Amino acid sequence: MSRVEVVTHVHWDREWYRTFDGFRARLVELVDAVLDQLESGQLPTFLLDGQTSVVDDYLAVRPDQRARIAAHVAEGRLRIGPWFVLADMTLVSTEALIRNLARGARCAAQLGGRTEVGYCPDMFGHPPELPSLLAGFGITHALVWRGADPAVPVFRWRAPDGTEVITLRSRYYEPAVLWEPQGAAARLSDWLAARRAELPEGPWLLLNGGDHLAPRDLSDRLAALPQDPPVVPSTLEAHLAAVERPGLPVVSGALRQPGVGGAFLLAGVLSVRPELKQANAAAQALLEGLAEPLVARALTATAPGGAAAELPEDQTLVGLLDAAWEQLLLGHPHDSVCGCATDEVAADTLRRYRRALELGTQVTERAAARLGLAPAHRTVTTATPAPTITATPGDRVHLAVYNPVARAGGGEVRVEVHLDAAARPVRLRDAAGTELPLEAVVGSTSHDMVTDIATPPRWGHLRRWQLRTVVDGVPPSGWSCLTLDLEQGVAGVDPATDDGAAVVAGTVAPLDDAVTRDDGRHIANARFEVEVEAAGTLAVRDRRTGRRRSGLARLVDGGERGDTYNHDPPLEDEQLTLDLVAVTRQRGPVAEELQVDLAADLPAGLTADRDRRSTARVPCTARLVVRLVHGSDTIGLEVQVDTVAQDHRLRLHLPTGVEAADFVTDGGTAWQVHPVPTGLPSLPEVAGAESDPGTQPAHRFVAVGRDGERLAALVSGLHEVAATETPRGVELAVTLLRAVGRLGYHDLRTRTMGAGPPVATPQAQSPGTRRFRLGLRMGDDDAALTAAAWAWRTPLHAFVLSTSPPQAEQRGIEVEGAQLSAWKPADDGDGWIVRIANPTPRPVSAAVHLPIAAQVVRVRLDESVACRQDAAIGQSRCLVPGEALRTDLAPSELASWRIRPRVGTAINRP
Repeated sequence: MSRVEVVTHVHWDREWYRTFDGFRARLVELVDAVLDQLESGQLPTFLLDGQTSVVDDYLAVRPDQRARIAAHVAEGRLRIGPWFVLADMTLVSTEALIRNLARGARCAAQLGGRTEVGYCPDMFGHPPELPSLLAGFGITHALVWRGADPAVPVFRWRAPDGTEVITLRSRYYEPAVLWEPQGAAARLSDWLAARRAELPEGPWLLLNGGDHLAPRDLSDRLAALPQDPPVVPSTLEAHLAAVERPGLPVVSGALRQPGVGGAFLLAGVLSVRPELKQANAAAQALLEGLAEPLVARALTATAPGGAAAELPEDQTLVGLLDAAWEQLLLGHPHDSVCGCATDEVAADTLRRYRRALELGTQVTERAAARLGLAPAHRTVTTATPAPTITATPGDRVHLAVYNPVARAGGGEVRVEVHLDAAARPVRLRDAAGTELPLEAVVGSTSHDMVTDIATPPRWGHLRRWQLRTVVDGVPPSGWSCLTLDLEQGVAGVDPATDDGAAVVAGTVAPLDDAVTRDDGRHIANARFEVEVEAAGTLAVRDRRTGRRRSGLARLVDGGERGDTYNHDPPLEDEQLTLDLVAVTRQRGPVAEELQVDLAADLPAGLTADRDRRSTARVPCTARLVVRLVHGSDTIGLEVQVDTVAQDHRLRLHLPTGVEAADFVTDGGTAWQVHPVPTGLPSLPEVAGAESDPGTQPAHRFVAVGRDGERLAALVSGLHEVAATETPRGVELAVTLLRAVGRLGYHDLRTRTMGAGPPVATPQAQSPGTRRFRLGLRMGDDDAALTAAAWAWRTPLHAFVLSTSPPQAEQRGIEVEGAQLSAWKPADDGDGWIVRIANPTPRPVSAAVHLPIAAQVVRVRLDESVACRQDAAIGQSRCLVPGEALRTDLAPSELASWRIRPRVGTAINRP
């Protein structure tokens, strides 16, 4: 057992301080060299970084080498996978990590097999549910580095649901030990002394490689070393099996310990380049909440009206969905989604997210067409992807409102349509004929080209409309049908002009009287009263409990001398609060709004020594829109900020008035409880260390308090939150943006070493206009907060048809006691995969109701039935419509089933 086991590898950042194409040229040269050395015997084995995407990148240039690669993989010399990409694990969703492992497994299987270790060498922290995800793919061992306690080198990492994987904490970057033959024995001796201090009995893993480094001849170097203890080539699988032993300590929860010994957590990546985080969150929500469920449903459906010949084939839908996921996953490596790369790389990453969004939108519309919810051919203008309806006054436009949440619900619906310039919306009715509240905001007209696949391009005089309404009782994972009546003309607007005025329509009231605007500071609905205070902050009274909170939504700007990796405040900081300029109130049939305009003169940047904020000032304007939808228990906040200030951090503060020792954030599928800090974090005093960041990651919400006193902020694409102790109770802060000008600095006070090259990143200063979306919830218990946070991520979605009504109202999958995490086509095409999650810290009993008769089989996350531990895996039964699948779920547990719909029970029939 007392031996040094050498695993030669490369860590390949697909893009970082160079673009993907700049690095790929080096990758091809490296893999060419690796293949030669494997065949010559100079390398016994080689680990190609645990991500199969680098194999794809190589084969795209050298397709002639596929058989050669496959032979080495099949014989175990070249180790690939298990991941598709080495993703950041904090900023991406749990379902995205599952898709990542699934794609990696498929790619590796095509080439001969994967690495059977959850290889996570350089991720900036690890979520608590990761052991469950790995075990769901049959992986029982893992390797981590950042975020893990260096005093515990080998441990049983336990997820909240009780799943454990044997985990090794090991530094992946060790090229200096064996890189040069001269002095290698002495360097190995020093290295071994440090490892023995951590793990006295051995064996000791030497990961011989680093970032973008081609391997050198290993066999001769090992033969030349002293063999006391023996120094032998090995694999990750062999080493993890060797270190597994009875009595290993148990480590529970997330691995997010601030760095020592150079293993920096780099928590500042949560808030830099917010446009990347927002686009990623939007793409994940679209693919998981809309595209996948509708495609799964469409593959079972019978085409309405015999229109199958005009609709996309099954494989077209599946192929488009797969292409969307590929683009999204290629944007998930940590340097990409974290934004700690050059401006060019950030622009490439944003383009991938936009491709994923566009592909997801296209497949969603085509799947909806298969279900009769959208036209077979989607007509759009060349200027915008919004649906273009060739309807004239007197016509009716039909909408299908889809509910992505697996329980009946309602809320605000927003949709943009283009209508003939002579037509205006006047009335909206549900399927029973009941008139609904309607706000129809008219925009500009345009003379634009209208296109679709079925007819030649044509020119039309069109007007853009933003429609808003409130609906209730939309079936779980199903839809309700609405009808929009049109009539002639737009009052007060010249149909020939291209710059139409903003006019709002109501249900019965005249067009220009439906919404009132004034300089009032107070709005209300049945649940809340909201008032703008003199300082520009909000006071909110909960009508249900009578509790009043004040000082909410305060915008505070502070200095930032850090880089894309870490926050670092100036030695003499200046914290500024944006001041109130004006308030406008708007009241309509759908919602009441307060438009709060704020401004401040911010320091233009930092002084030359970067120790304080500059005396030069630049303007910063902000608009906070507070929206109370009638019937809603969520206060909507939309923040728009415009400034060219540099080197600053802008946060939204929420005094809760709650005395608490801890606060809660929602991770991928696991609540995480954090202590409220009692003071400022100390600065590191030793080399290779960093400060506690004082922030925590969040996916859907951050909350303080229990049940009736609880205040929560719902977030989307805003991942950095914090809590501080004040005399008035705990105050939450949500970081909107952190503006920096360098990829990496080497003189930070919160981090005592560099983390990346000092490349200028002017676009990481987030100049110009930025928009953010949040929601406030008060008084929720655990179940209500969880349901609201998951629904906030995927709101109601409207599909627009012209004169043909959609399929009748229909239910989908309904889930009680848990959340629907996935409803997707099975990877092998055999039915659906339905997955539910219990993200709370308490066990629950859950039930899943299917809309059709089906055979149901419990499966692992990898969609197989192979499992040595869970007796439920592989159990099969047949269900009739309405019959429930019932299961108990541990905290943060996921449960998956393969659903094989029965022939003749097409889901598009009510």
